[in-house]
Amino acid sequence: MKIRLKLKKSWASFPLNFDLKMKLTTLFLIVSLFQLQANESYAQKTRITLDLENVSLERVLDKIESLTEFKFIYKDKEVDYQKRTTLSVEKERMSDVLKKLFKDFDIAYKVVDKQIILKAKKKPGISIDETIKSDDVEELPQEIEVTGTILDSNGQPLPGANVLEKGTTNGIQSDFDGKFSLTVAGQDAILVVSYVGFLTKEIIVGNQTDIKVTLVENAAELAEVVVVGFGTQKKANVTGATGAVDMEDVLGNRPVTNPIAAIQGTIPGLQITTNSGQPGASGLGINIRGTTSINGGSPLILMNNVPVSIEDINPQDVQSITVLKDASATSIYGARAAFGVILITTKTPARDQPVKFNYSSTFSLAYPEDIPDKASTYDFINALNDWGTNPFWTGQNIPAWVDFLEEYKTNPGAYPEGYAELDGLRYPLADTDLIGEWINDLGLTQIHNFNFSGGGEKSSYRVSAGYSDEDGIIVTRNDSYRKYNVNAALTSNLTSKLTSTTNIIYRYSTRRTPLGSFSNSISFNPYTPAKGNFVLDDGTEVPYDTPANRELLKVAPKILNDNIRFFQKLDYNLVKGLNIVGEYTFEKRNYTRTTSDNQILTANPE
Repeated sequence: MKIRLKLKKSWASFPLNFDLKMKLTTLFLIVSLFQLQANESYAQKTRITLDLENVSLERVLDKIESLTEFKFIYKDKEVDYQKRTTLSVEKERMSDVLKKLFKDFDIAYKVVDKQIILKAKKKPGISIDETIKSDDVEELPQEIEVTGTILDSNGQPLPGANVLEKGTTNGIQSDFDGKFSLTVAGQDAILVVSYVGFLTKEIIVGNQTDIKVTLVENAAELAEVVVVGFGTQKKANVTGATGAVDMEDVLGNRPVTNPIAAIQGTIPGLQITTNSGQPGASGLGINIRGTTSINGGSPLILMNNVPVSIEDINPQDVQSITVLKDASATSIYGARAAFGVILITTKTPARDQPVKFNYSSTFSLAYPEDIPDKASTYDFINALNDWGTNPFWTGQNIPAWVDFLEEYKTNPGAYPEGYAELDGLRYPLADTDLIGEWINDLGLTQIHNFNFSGGGEKSSYRVSAGYSDEDGIIVTRNDSYRKYNVNAALTSNLTSKLTSTTNIIYRYSTRRTPLGSFSNSISFNPYTPAKGNFVLDDGTEVPYDTPANRELLKVAPKILNDNIRFFQKLDYNLVKGLNIVGEYTFEKRNYTRTTSDNQILTANPE
């Protein structure tokens, strides 16, 4: 809004009129400033921060769209969106950002509301408005918010049901009451509603804003199938002793990083025992149908028909586990199958499915439940006195020691330092907690898993990544275990008769082994210092060689595993009912144990 004010030069002759005009002028200027502020465009108000170096123009545009409400409109043939550029701005106006971004590009741009139209620059002298015509401005689809409730056929809510906008990755899960709220592109959007054990349903949004979805149970009867040798059979047709379990039925949200540990107690005749409570410790005891032999033995574990280390497998990547229990397995796998076979089947992506993303996390705490109680100093010295032991091996007089303990028991304040002295010898009276100072930590376990999968008419894929971090109950992280898993699977129809399956598994893990000794913590005397230092005559402090001090002052050994496994399978359908299958597996395993030269001067706490 423009306001023109005319003031007469003979203002001295009309003082009252001049005063009124000055007041009106001031008022109009204030109103104009407020009007200008109110009309400030979104591009001028919006401030963003970017730090992108040597990236494509397309990457920059995508980043701006993710940080603002702007949408870029352009034709591929007119804009070189693959050209590299660098842009670094901090809290700058959008209008200034656009100037800096396109200064080295032959691109004209125009901001219309929240749309930015890009065009190739024409000849010099042609204005931006002529370059970018009003016909180039597209009307953005109007997003709408859709709410709804997902129920089963009995009217009960289904919590955790998946609601996905078809053709996009925009989705959400229903809450505990089966309710959901999702913003979709417009009335033409289609919602895909799915839930485990129910038939998937597609719904056109239209003019609906509150949708009630009823899912029907999948009543199709599927014959139970088990994996046997190099193929599958219906369980009713299997004559040998087998057992199978679906991993989704037993895993749930249990904090386990080993798939065999997850099926403990689920298959008759399969005994699984934990030989160590240390995080990441290998060596689960697996026994099928009782005693093996006087030399021991363990079942053969296979994945994709090739022996595998169970630590390399993320439980979230396992579809099912089949156990072949009797000697008939040796007809396929030979003598190595004498103690049974465990067959692991990994998840395979389905075809003709939109991209699905899944993330899960599990947290748990561990603590020692049953720690043996040591005899107190009072009980220990009195027992020595009853046995007639005198003097103690370090020179103390046992009867005098008993007298000190009796006095300390009735009046602890008489010996505030926790010990008495006689003839230059120290008589410890107070108890210490060697076990408690060493096992003095809550074991936190965290497990994170992420995967995405999808497929078209001729191919399907699934990629997953897992991270687990287990910290034991010993003070410090000297009993920790950290593991990373990556699994990528791709299945493609190369021709109408030839199918290719590729699977890559990678595992990287680090495990630390504690230095303290549980035997020392229970065999040391009940008054032995749990930690701290011994002071020499010259004032030098030397740490006691106790389990807690070993963990606190020394560097624990570290074991690193870096394993990769590549599996390739080609399946050619020669004629109906006859397939030629070729499989190849490459595996590389790296094992590194790192120890430190812990040359630390310590004192015997005894």
